[in-house]
Amino acid sequence: MLTCRRQVTLEEATAKAQGLNILFMETSAKAGHNVKSLFKKIAMSLPGMEKDAQSADAQNTSASIFNTGRPF
Repeated sequence: MLTCRRQVTLEEATAKAQGLNILFMETSAKAGHNVKSLFKKIAMSLPGMEKDAQSADAQNTSASIFNTGRPF
């Protein structure tokens, strides 16, 4: 990692984001760290997505009960 070349600490960045009331996540595309989580958080912050996420979770739960892992 390039931690030694860091110009802003994680704490400073987090505090600044909180002060501006914006989303902040440290990611690494190279290592894949927090990339999926970031996209999920962005999607969930879109208007109307909270309701859709609850519906999708319910559907995924019921679908996984019947999923045998084999093709039809």
